[in-house]
Amino acid sequence: MKKQKLPKCLNREKITEIIDHYENQTDEEAIKEANEAFKDSETVFSVPKEAVPEIRKIIEKYRHA
Repeated sequence: MKKQKLPKCLNREKITEIIDHYENQTDEEAIKEANEAFKDSETVFSVPKEAVPEIRKIIEKYRHA
């Protein structure tokens, strides 16, 4: 098994801070953070599983347009 290396900007202290942030976040804070992350570029929604292959094709066409 190949040993993974962390980016230089991450150390044990920073990783602990990140874990603490997400473990201590309220549901409302998590929702707000997720919404902010996708605010300007993407949206997330639920679709029937049967529609996923067709939606992927549409997204690929959009990306290559």
